[in-house]
Formats: sequence, C-alpha cells, structure tokens
Amino acid sequence: MRFTVLTVFILLMGFSGDSFGQADSSLQHRRNFSIFGDAVFPVGPFASTSGRNASYATLGYGFGVCLTSDVAPHVEVGFDAAFTSPGIDEHTIQEQIEAATGIKDATINAGRWKLISVFGNLGLNTEFLGNVRLYVRGKLGGVYTITPSISQQRSHSNIGAGMGVGFRDNRFDVGLHFFTAFGDDFTSNVNFTQPPSVIQLRFGIILS
Repeated sequence: MRFTVLTVFILLMGFSGDSFGQADSSLQHRRNFSIFGDAVFPVGPFASTSGRNASYATLGYGFGVCLTSDVAPHVEVGFDAAFTSPGIDEHTIQEQIEAATGIKDATINAGRWKLISVFGNLGLNTEFLGNVRLYVRGKLGGVYTITPSISQQRSHSNIGAGMGVGFRDNRFDVGLHFFTAFGDDFTSNVNFTQPPSVIQLRFGIILS
C-alpha cells in the first residue's frame, strides 16, 4: 500500500514538473525523457557475507526510464523507475555450507535479488562544457524487493531515498546514483534480511 501511494505521488510530481516547464519556454533542456542501463554494486550490510543476516548481494545489472523537467533556471524535478537485479555470492554460500555440514561439492542455485524502485527527483543543474550539463539530484520514493529463491522467496516494500550526480547533453546521460531502502529487516529467522542499498553506474540515452 505504501509503495502504491508513493508511486502515485511521484508520477504526479513528474507531470507537475512537465507543466511548469511548459509554462516557461525560455528554459533550455526543458524536458528530458531517457532510457538507461545500470551496472549495480551492492554496498553496506546488503553486501555482507557473514553473520546471521548476511545478504550475499554481488555485482548486478539494472534498467529503467527517467523523466526530468526544468522548472526554473538550474532547478529540475522528475521521476525515475527502474528494475535492479544484484547477483548472489554463491561461492561463499557454498563454502559456508561445506564448513557447517561437511558436505562437499554442494550445488547452489541461489537465484537473484529483484528490486523495483520508483523515485521522485529534485535536483540542480548547471552548464559544464558546451551543451553538457552537470546535475545533482535527491531522490525519495519506494523500493519493492523480492528476495532470492534460496531464501524462501518473499517480497517486501520499503520507503527509499538516494541521490545521483552526473552529466547529460542532448543525447546521453552518464552518472553515478545511489539508493537505500529503510525499514525493519524482512524477517528475523532466515538470512537475506537486509533492506537493499546499491550504487548504480548509469548510462542513459535521451529520447526527447
């Protein structure tokens, strides 16, 4: 329910920003719609590989869409929605199973993390070089998480927040983004309980 309410609010922010941008036709780079791909790097407890609540998250991938609108000189609002899928450190899990049980050559099929995030963005941008602009954005929204299949697969929704910094011109958007989810651990009696935190190395293609 929280995730649905946040999603509606973020979409309204995006459309409102578009309306403000249309009201002032003098703004350069007034609106940008892009698709992007991410290299995903789990960080913090989400990347831990030891302890009862280890999440074993490793390098992954992601993709999504982003809409931004300039509402004043150097000020932008918008939203982005992404699917993110960190991997699982199956090698470490296998080693720990072998150490605990003595079973050698155990076959591990851990699955992957699956994250769906929707964020409203508020940012600043400035001219950097020619048509290239530097931007900094704050993010607030929701993260819907599906845990790996090895963990008695379950889903959970959390409030999330993050930030991003990058460069964009009329065709491309390259940046470094981060988000983390807040809230209680998903469950208290199995592994894979840490809400996700990831860094995203992003490459986007601006379509309009």
